[in-house]
Amino acid sequence: MGVFSCQLNLEILLEDKVKIYGVVAEVRDINDNAPYFQEDELEIKMSENAVTGLRFPLPHAWDLDIGKNALQSYRLSSNTHFSLDVQSGADDIKYPELVLECALDREQKAVHHLVLTASYGGDPVHRNGVRIQVMVVDVNDNTPVFAQPEYHVSVPENVAIGTKLLLVSATDPDEGATVEVMYSFLYVDKKAA
Repeated sequence: MGVFSCQLNLEILLEDKVKIYGVVAEVRDINDNAPYFQEDELEIKMSENAVTGLRFPLPHAWDLDIGKNALQSYRLSSNTHFSLDVQSGADDIKYPELVLECALDREQKAVHHLVLTASYGGDPVHRNGVRIQVMVVDVNDNTPVFAQPEYHVSVPENVAIGTKLLLVSATDPDEGATVEVMYSFLYVDKKAA
């Protein structure tokens, strides 16, 4: 942050000599405030087909201290999918951004738990953090899988029309509307019809 000065301009009146003196009192920051985020928790929804390099702005921390006691850095908890990039605005505020480094897969991990920590200078060093939950939103990226690789059935020649011959089962690891499995035959021999 820029250099800020807090000065009080006072005038003192001495009655016995009827004289006015100008006094400037400088107030120095003693690093008595911890950093804080406006929220304790943040939930981000990110599609599992989001491209690497995607940036998501994160909330910046606030501090009432100034100068060397003001914000020095941000840190993101250790993880395999995200990194942190910090941009400095024209207002001298540091703005953190979450950067996707590795492809997401909701079927492997639906929620990523992270912590963004703000550190401030001075002595003692103050830190505070915000918990971040990245919710991975599903896309229809999986094909249904049958319970067995092949199904075999023997049908007697005199079986009644409408008789159930075989029960097949398939599942889809996706979620939501895309998980409904529909069955159809690709080829039916005319002799069997």
